[in-house]
Amino acid sequence: MPTSAKPLPWYLNLANHVGAGAQWAGLPTIDLRPETLLERARKETGLSRFFEYDFEAPLAILLDSYEREAKLSLLGRVAVRTSTLLSLTSQLQIQREFDLHPEILATPIEKPIFILGFPRTGTTLLHNLLAQGRKARSPMLWELERPAPAIGPDTPADDSRIGLTDTALSQTYEILPHLRAVHAFDARMPEECVVLLRKTFSCASFGIDAHLPSYVEWFFGADLVPIYRELRKLFQLLMWRFPGHHLVLKSPLHLFAVEAILEVFPDARIIQTHRDPRTVAASGCSLSEVLRMLYTRKPDPHVIGQDWLQTWGTAMSRTVAAREKADPSRFFDVHFREVVAEPVRVAREIHQSFGMDWDDGMEERCLAWIARNPSEKHGKHDYDLDYYGIAGNRMDERFAGYLTRFAP
Repeated sequence: MPTSAKPLPWYLNLANHVGAGAQWAGLPTIDLRPETLLERARKETGLSRFFEYDFEAPLAILLDSYEREAKLSLLGRVAVRTSTLLSLTSQLQIQREFDLHPEILATPIEKPIFILGFPRTGTTLLHNLLAQGRKARSPMLWELERPAPAIGPDTPADDSRIGLTDTALSQTYEILPHLRAVHAFDARMPEECVVLLRKTFSCASFGIDAHLPSYVEWFFGADLVPIYRELRKLFQLLMWRFPGHHLVLKSPLHLFAVEAILEVFPDARIIQTHRDPRTVAASGCSLSEVLRMLYTRKPDPHVIGQDWLQTWGTAMSRTVAAREKADPSRFFDVHFREVVAEPVRVAREIHQSFGMDWDDGMEERCLAWIARNPSEKHGKHDYDLDYYGIAGNRMDERFAGYLTRFAP
């Protein structure tokens, strides 16, 4: 049985059971209407200006999909409300920074590095190694969660935002203790910039956390260029007080947006990690199952399997199509087995390929990070592809273009 099948703590199961009974009886429940949450965010911050990007349309689609399709538990309703309010209050605080300091939007974003690939293909390892460069700027989780007020080299080590992120992580691990073995989060370590994308409410990760077919259909048809233009503004806020640095970013979900990345960041450098999708699918499904336990009482493993195929099949098809038209010199391809076997060599070759300095002490810092973060540091992550109802021949068919193009 996959580790992700472990039950929630008994008291949360009881609360979810009581919540289901109350909902069946027609009693009032947690209000997830967009207008309610927008007004609550305004009251909490005393601010009124949200992003100029039209986020209210995807927010409405997202919340409607949660209500109609996700089979939210009581805990799930709390989680949706909490995360949505965090994004909305963060929007207000970020926009205040832009209003107070319009010069932020003149901050250059030069030659950013985007690391992408299927989940479980070495993207996290590469991200942390490339972050060891003295001029690398790889925002930590707490910075991505609460980037305003603007962060700089003089930001105190005990900034209250770090403690808030630590508290949120502790609460999450109390609810989902087995999440550490699937993906360990740390407030003070580099994290996926998908955290920023979620603040726009235009992000494929919502469909990984819960079964949201209507929202996912909307996202698949969305123009990603305006979304990534908004993301660029958020990067400018993070880079404003770090002149001379280059961003090192990663998220498997950037597979959806290679074309948009190349348009919005004309000098971007892209690293793509590769591994047989038949090998990574069960692990990705297992992560999705763990996350969905936060939102629904009984995640259906076969639905998770179908959602995984749709999400990552679409993402990889778009990447393959975008790369057929792109300049090959903008990319660095590396197989998972190389990243695992010789991570420092791969990191050095990336620097050489993209013309970056391999500064003094870089190798030592990389080796030290590897020593501090061994594989399975937080426990072994078990998973089983059959449990999610995905047959090997369906995988071959869905990823035929990728397997032909890259033969991982």
